[in-house]
Amino acid sequence: TCGSSDLTNSFLVNLKLLEVMHLSNCNIINIDSLFIHNKNLYKIDLSHNSIHVIPNNLYNLIKLREMNLNYNYIEQISFNPILNLNDLELRNNLLKKFDLSLFVVIKNIDLSNNYIHELLLSDSNNIKINLHSLILKNNLLKRLPKNFINILIHLNNLDVSNNQFNYLPLGDFFNFQNTTQIRKFSMSRNPISNILNTHESFVPNRNIYKNLNDLDLTFTNLSIIASNDFINLNSLLNLNLSFNSIYKISQNSFKNLTNLIKIDLSYNSIEILPHERLAGLMSLKLLNLSHNSIREIHEFHEDLKNLQILDLSYNSISHLSPKFILNLHNLNELYIYENSLSYISNDLFLHVNQLQLLDFRHNQFQHIPINALKLIETQIRSLKTEENPINCDCDQQELWSWLKDHKKIIPEEDILRCNLPLNLKGQSFLDLEPQKFCSSFGEIKMSVKDVQPFSMLVSWTSNLNQSTIRGYRIAYQAIDIDGQVNGKVLEPSASSVKLIRLSPDTKYRICILALPVVETTNLTYTANFCTQVSTLDGTRQVDEDNIFKGSILTRRLGLIVGSVLGCIVFIILVTILGFLKLKKQKQEAKRNSETVQTINTTDYLNYQQFQIDHNSVS
Repeated sequence: TCGSSDLTNSFLVNLKLLEVMHLSNCNIINIDSLFIHNKNLYKIDLSHNSIHVIPNNLYNLIKLREMNLNYNYIEQISFNPILNLNDLELRNNLLKKFDLSLFVVIKNIDLSNNYIHELLLSDSNNIKINLHSLILKNNLLKRLPKNFINILIHLNNLDVSNNQFNYLPLGDFFNFQNTTQIRKFSMSRNPISNILNTHESFVPNRNIYKNLNDLDLTFTNLSIIASNDFINLNSLLNLNLSFNSIYKISQNSFKNLTNLIKIDLSYNSIEILPHERLAGLMSLKLLNLSHNSIREIHEFHEDLKNLQILDLSYNSISHLSPKFILNLHNLNELYIYENSLSYISNDLFLHVNQLQLLDFRHNQFQHIPINALKLIETQIRSLKTEENPINCDCDQQELWSWLKDHKKIIPEEDILRCNLPLNLKGQSFLDLEPQKFCSSFGEIKMSVKDVQPFSMLVSWTSNLNQSTIRGYRIAYQAIDIDGQVNGKVLEPSASSVKLIRLSPDTKYRICILALPVVETTNLTYTANFCTQVSTLDGTRQVDEDNIFKGSILTRRLGLIVGSVLGCIVFIILVTILGFLKLKKQKQEAKRNSETVQTINTTDYLNYQQFQIDHNSVS
């Protein structure tokens, strides 16, 4: 009979002891009197039908505990309360309003994916609804009733995700004086730009959400976390702020979240995270900062001493402070893959005692920091290093040996591949033998300068590590006369040598070879370079010497002539200046003589003259 739109109770008359009825996808439109003879029904599934109205006679089903009316066309609920109903599912219907006062005993209601824009509740605070879980996601709600918390005193799970809330509804309940039981609250996918209602003046009651453990604020419009946003959420254990546009966390934002265990800040726009921004998170065990724009991480706050899992993957971190995890004594897992790290301090893990997982895949390490890894080799259980552009050179011999000795900590799928040299590019580093990557990368470039008939200067550059070689051997042989091989051994720091006592106008083959440190390795280096150079012709050199000497003589003669002319000019100038000075001195002496004579005859009066003048005056 399933599939009939006019289903009657005739086929259920004789099933009076029936407890569970599944009538989903039966194209049922009307259920009037359908279960009138089945008072023992415990569970009814009428989902995916075409029901528009729920009849009032359902209250006769006194044993009914679960009722599924999902995916129908119900526009309103008006039936009398069912005494013992625990679970009511009304997902994907056409509800626009819903009166919670009709369901005093019910424990769980799912009203997801409707068109509800208003919740109705009795104005009387004497009514207490036993509702434990209320799912209202994907509706059109903007506010909750002001007596919502007063009446739903047992509510511990509230989901209003994907509605039209602009803030966390704390101010809606400012008259509430008791402690709410809500432990899990989801406000994901709401157009929240501020956690608190900034348009109303109120002080959030300390009892509101006092027992809240889980708060979901994902996929909102949050960009700033203010210092008082979580001021009274002391019992919060899990806080999810991922998939927002958060770029700023104010100081002391999390100061009161002393019991918080997990915080997810992934998929935001955080660039800078100052030291004090995470203060107060004394119980935090998991911190997820992945998928942000963080460029640099400094020392984490000392309050994070209990942190166990830190995820910094998918950022732009190029530098880690040596004190980066100084205070993270209990760190167990560190994820820093997909960043721009090329170097970390050798002492980075000095104060970490429990690190078991380290993941730094997809970074820019050319040389894996072996000294840093040695500090955690007794505790590490999983090490992931793939997709780093490492240079497979002689400097990596120690790393190769260390990774071979600790192969158990490297997952099978984690393959560290060479980036350089080009002939080893793409090959698995651990699958190579040391003599292959060490000698392959070893390169010597040699040049010959100041070639003379009897000598020449040989110089070279090398990218070999001096600690891996005991020196260089230079060998040379006269090719034209099939002479014997001569040579010498030089120090590892040497970069040039002068070859003497050569034959003029002779072609020589010159080779330089790097010598391995016998005490530390059995490798045979093939890092070498050879070239051919001819000494100058001795006769031609003599001619050139004569020309050179003539050139020198000409230059010297010019210098002598110039010096003589300079001296003559200097003497003439000195003579002229001396003559002029002497003439000037004579003129000054003559003037002085005339001045003295004038003074003696006119300006001075003797005593006798003075007496005469004095008497005449008397």
